[in-house]
Amino acid sequence: MVIVGSFNIVLLIPDIIYLESFSAKLLAVMFRTVYTIMAAMMLVWTGKIKSYKTLSFVVTIYELTAVFIFLFIFHQYTSPDYTIQLLGIIIIIIAIFLIPNRWINMIIIAIAAAAGFLLSSYFVIEELNHTQFFAGIIYLIIEIALCAVFAYFYNRYQRGEYLAKTELQRIYATDPLTQIGNRVRLEDEADKWISFCTRHHLPLSLVLIDIDNMKQINDQYGHPIGDVILYEMAQIMHTQLRKNDVCIRWGGDEFILLLPYTNANEAKSFTERIRHEILGHDFNTDINITCSCGIVSMKEEYDLGQLIRQADAAMYMAKKQGKNNIEIYV
Repeated sequence: MVIVGSFNIVLLIPDIIYLESFSAKLLAVMFRTVYTIMAAMMLVWTGKIKSYKTLSFVVTIYELTAVFIFLFIFHQYTSPDYTIQLLGIIIIIIAIFLIPNRWINMIIIAIAAAAGFLLSSYFVIEELNHTQFFAGIIYLIIEIALCAVFAYFYNRYQRGEYLAKTELQRIYATDPLTQIGNRVRLEDEADKWISFCTRHHLPLSLVLIDIDNMKQINDQYGHPIGDVILYEMAQIMHTQLRKNDVCIRWGGDEFILLLPYTNANEAKSFTERIRHEILGHDFNTDINITCSCGIVSMKEEYDLGQLIRQADAAMYMAKKQGKNNIEIYV
């Protein structure tokens, strides 16, 4: 977009040289300057757009504006050169297909640009060479067809790359046994939420959950039964999560909940609900499954490591209280 905006401002040189009236030159300067400013603004805005639908809409408006300005200035020439103007619209169509957008939008804008140029040429240029005119039609059809094919396969390739990368990231950040997040996911989410909650002075709590007597369960019933318990524990916690909550397997029989917008007392109520769900869950064994939980609420100077250490200390206090307990670090 910046390249297109820069190219647009360079076109002021032939406009100023070949446009005859002062008013036409002034309009060309105004329109091309506004469009270049739009390009600079787009450089800032596109980084903040999170929806591809919104991005596509913004890009489409941007490109239609480029076509409009080209045709408007084209009409300011008293005797425009068809070949030079044809070269200009060819470059614009190439730019349309280079800027990321929906494939169908690219085609519609390119056809509209070509049709607008051809109609303008037919009615504006008085002594239009019909051989050149029909040659221009052929060139534009071939250009749009080639660009459309290239854009279609390039978009397919990009989509395949994106899906593969997304799946790889998901696998990398997912615990293979419980199918919830792992330490990688926690570090990514914690960086985001600790920074956000600190900046906006919002509460955030971290809960460390440890299954009681897991070593004895594995020794007595075997690791396959232990794996089933870990998986079902993860599903119980996952079903209780709210929109922004994060649940990960920290390692072994320990889980961590990261709870944005949640103070220590609210985190305790939330964790108590999970503890009761675990107590009432049928694990298809005769084992009584319980857990001990430690809670810490974030302070401004805390980082993830400090939160985990303090939650771990609170969890061991819960163990000393007879297990199946929840303690808040103070």
